[in-house]
Amino acid sequence: MSDKYHIGLDIGANTIKAVSLSPTKTGFVVDRFRNNTFEGVVTENGIINDYGELVNRILETIDASFPVRTVAVALKGPSVLVRKMLVNNDSLGDLKEFRWIADQYACVEPEEMCMDFETLPSQDLYNHTSIVMTAAKKDIITDFVSVIESAKLQTYAIESEAMSIVRLFRALKKTNNSEIQLILHVGYIGSFVILMKNGFFDYCREVSRGGKYFTDLIKHDLDVDNATAEKIKINPEEYSEPEKVRTTLDRIFSIEYIQEIDYVLKFYLLRGGSLPNHIYLSGGACQTFGLEKSLREKYGVPVEYLNPWEFIVLPENTGKVQQKDKYSYSVVLGLALHGLVY
Repeated sequence: MSDKYHIGLDIGANTIKAVSLSPTKTGFVVDRFRNNTFEGVVTENGIINDYGELVNRILETIDASFPVRTVAVALKGPSVLVRKMLVNNDSLGDLKEFRWIADQYACVEPEEMCMDFETLPSQDLYNHTSIVMTAAKKDIITDFVSVIESAKLQTYAIESEAMSIVRLFRALKKTNNSEIQLILHVGYIGSFVILMKNGFFDYCREVSRGGKYFTDLIKHDLDVDNATAEKIKINPEEYSEPEKVRTTLDRIFSIEYIQEIDYVLKFYLLRGGSLPNHIYLSGGACQTFGLEKSLREKYGVPVEYLNPWEFIVLPENTGKVQQKDKYSYSVVLGLALHGLVY
């Protein structure tokens, strides 16, 4: 089997997803598929909390039925830096310059960082090239490689979670050269705000709030257990007093959560960017009641869900995606597409 074929492995706080794909004439088909959700938190903000537990959960998820043993994984958290930059063509091969830039952004000694970059399509930039640089602390990478090896797997690729989402977005042919597009990926612990310009990555920032924050506020305000809060944050009508659920969620989205997105957009505008013309929602918590409406009303632009299953076929005998999880596969499918699409 070609070395391009591998397993996309998305390691979340309390969920591990694994997918392997094969190409078809119209897209891709899923060969193997697992979604392993469990109690407890094995990673948080990109840091491994429990090595032994994480190894066991990966072994549970990727069994002998998977056709290959190589995996692509994604990193996230404050120790991961993703930046688009304009560099002199004469400096493209000089990592010293990139290390200096990483030091300015990440406040970490350059020698403690691993980094790579991808060049964007050339334009008339006066002997300069646009690149996307990804940098991460060496010890974070070492930790994940160690876990992967302990789970009897080999590492195919390690990249930032944001770039996995961008790969899927481009594969879905959602890019529009005349628009600034915002992808809001709402995860369990935090969220990513990713901005696309001229069809390519332009800027991203991580937001500290995600689905767990929404759930915890509902639990606090309504004095319900976690399972109930998870259910009613998607459909308030399943609670005896749905208006109370809506009130809590409206407070989150009209003030707290939207305010964090506003901060990201302000930074983007200071860098010379523009407000988005279109917003796409992704991630396990993106279907939280009221989020789509709040974004549409706040920014006055179309808001739609990023559905990765538009061109990826999941055979019935391979697995089934629950409606509530439909948009939570952006990262793992983006990882599975690594090397297959660009």
